[in-house]
Amino acid sequence: LPVFDRDNGVSPTWTGLELAGTHLGRMTAFVQATTMLSRYSNKSILAYCSMALGVLVALNQFLFLLSHTLWYPVLTFALRFAQGSLGGTIIITTAEAMINVFPSHTTTVIAASETIQYAGIATAPLVGALLYSLGGYWLPFLVFGGFTFLTGFLAFCIPGEGSKSEPYTVLQSVSLLLGNWRIIFAAWHSTVCLIMVYYIVPVLGVWADETLGMGVQWTGMVLFVSSLALSISSNVVALIVDRAGPYVFLIASSVLLPFVYAFIGPLPLLKISPSTIQLICSLTALGVVAPMGFIPCMSAMFDAYSPYHTPPPRSALIAMTSLFYVTFPVASALSFTSSGIMATYLDFPWSTSALMFAFLLQTVGACLVFGRRKKTSAYWGNLFI
Repeated sequence: LPVFDRDNGVSPTWTGLELAGTHLGRMTAFVQATTMLSRYSNKSILAYCSMALGVLVALNQFLFLLSHTLWYPVLTFALRFAQGSLGGTIIITTAEAMINVFPSHTTTVIAASETIQYAGIATAPLVGALLYSLGGYWLPFLVFGGFTFLTGFLAFCIPGEGSKSEPYTVLQSVSLLLGNWRIIFAAWHSTVCLIMVYYIVPVLGVWADETLGMGVQWTGMVLFVSSLALSISSNVVALIVDRAGPYVFLIASSVLLPFVYAFIGPLPLLKISPSTIQLICSLTALGVVAPMGFIPCMSAMFDAYSPYHTPPPRSALIAMTSLFYVTFPVASALSFTSSGIMATYLDFPWSTSALMFAFLLQTVGACLVFGRRKKTSAYWGNLFI
């Protein structure tokens, strides 16, 4: 999308807003998911939302007809917003169903859910770039939209009627969370760590093409390697967190993320010349370190809630799951919007460096909040690992 927009004269700011549209829509999924899960079965939600999402994705193929008008970025934003709202509801519904089955392995379930998403994130740039090179703008949307619609249709074949929660309101769900500042801080930490991951996506394609001579396919390959590292690291971190607690990883990520980010641009003060190998290595390191920051946050939220109700009722489970997954679109929306604005004034190395210095404030806050937890034998064993 950034390359297509650049070739058709769309400004970086509009491109950032277009990319943010999906994730702004996902932010509304908190309201949709908590409301729908109290009224309908998760099977019905998955089926109907997937079919509707497939139709919306397929409609994107017609936008290239308006690529030289103002309607193109406006309608692109509107369609992606609606897609994000439906997609976010699907993600929350899936995660809630899995956690409800395996309540004692929350972080492992979250990592498994994330792995499913990363599989899509990793393969989409490769497949999308291939389809784009074969058929132009319309073909990726037709193929992805068709498969998504088919997925929703097949969901009706799942045995059983699915499950739904006891009736409750969105306001009741929010009130469960806002009274506990540790839950809010854990969600904020997840958001900030995800910003460090998502900021790269919209600005990498154009910068790598202009500076390193990498085409769309090579950029997709670099993102694939980073996403693969992210997926593997997420599952390893989750297995340890479910046994030893989340706090060592939360502190470690706060210290390591700025260090890794210094080599992505790279930081101009380091006097390192950008290269393809440097970019691949630094983004792979980011994929390894970043899950230490956001994967344990769900466990930290449950840990902060447990003194009040053990185990939490399903309404609280849905509320915390929804809040955790809202951090992903919030981070994406902030990342994509700010990347479009910052690209107007700063080049890629200086913009990533600015983000690195800003994250140091979160490093201090995370060490103060998460470092105050009681140090158990599991803590020190996790630290040794």
